Amino acid sequence: SSDPDDSDSQSDSSDSDDSDSQDDSSDSDDSDSQGDSSDSDDSDSQGDSSDSGDSGSSRTTSNTTDDKKLSNEEVEAIIQALDEYDDDFHDKLISSIEEMAEQHPIGQIIGLPIAKNENSLPLSSDRLIDDNLRGIISRIKNPLKRIFHDQNYVNNSLHNRGKSISSSRLASVVIGNTKVFDSQAIHRSPNAAIALLIDKSGSMDDSDMKMANSVAYSLSTALDGIHGVESLVAYYPLRDQDYVEHLAIVKSFEEKSSIQSFNIGSFGGTPTAEAIQSATSLLMTRGEPRKLLFVITDGDPNSVKDTELAIEEAQALGVKVFGIGIRQVVSGFKDTDFHVIDSTKELVNALTVGLKHAFK
Repeated sequence: SSDPDDSDSQSDSSDSDDSDSQDDSSDSDDSDSQGDSSDSDDSDSQGDSSDSGDSGSSRTTSNTTDDKKLSNEEVEAIIQALDEYDDDFHDKLISSIEEMAEQHPIGQIIGLPIAKNENSLPLSSDRLIDDNLRGIISRIKNPLKRIFHDQNYVNNSLHNRGKSISSSRLASVVIGNTKVFDSQAIHRSPNAAIALLIDKSGSMDDSDMKMANSVAYSLSTALDGIHGVESLVAYYPLRDQDYVEHLAIVKSFEEKSSIQSFNIGSFGGTPTAEAIQSATSLLMTRGEPRKLLFVITDGDPNSVKDTELAIEEAQALGVKVFGIGIRQVVSGFKDTDFHVIDSTKELVNALTVGLKHAFK
């Protein structure tokens, strides 16, 4: 019936590109006279069961019936089609995951191991730190103290004796309540943990290294004098005898700064991303609610992409990251408060502005 390129012996309907007389089985787009089973889009005269879109003269089950039962052949065909679709789906899913991993390799950064020996970082034979830093330390400490003390909390309580009466409690005196005196206590429990990371890579000349050491010591010493603040100072990279790079801690939390420990020379690459991840891990062990990380560096990291990712992960964990560039802007710190300083004196303004942003 109105079918091009087709010649059958009987009862053809809407078929294309197929001509046979009988005994076809499981063909698609065919037309035959009898004996077909599980054909799609075919037309035959008899013997079909549960075909879709066919026209037969006898024993044909309507495809519009809700409770239609499928033949074994049809079930097998559906299962095979689902299997083929499932394989194709998983292949595409795996391909997409691999592509995303290349574009955003989360979890691929391995932090620098911590140097176990506190004296493992060799000190420079040259004097690479300013001798007179008292003035800078004092100038840094005062604004920092104001910022951090603003974060301490006040606790109001009532007592039997005191100097200030709570007007809202006076009415309860008639029922025997004598605790009507206000008492205010300012709690200065530790509320901030700070890590300082100092780049000591080979790109730092003596002048840059002297400035970085002076900045690190001044900031660390100023933080030592602020109640409620604990700080750690670490240099990177320290390379051991097996050429494995480490993070070298020169001042741990709860320890006071010693100027001799900051007389560090430059050497090695710039694994900033790995150092940031290690410092973030150290900060996450602390109980203080506020966690800050300062990175003092003079040049681009080994991997800008990894550095951006390490900063993103740190800030997602609640660690606020600050960048301090020694005389130049450094790549990888686009989502941080980054300040370039040309001298130790410029540190005060950079820190004040950055910390005010952190505590907004």
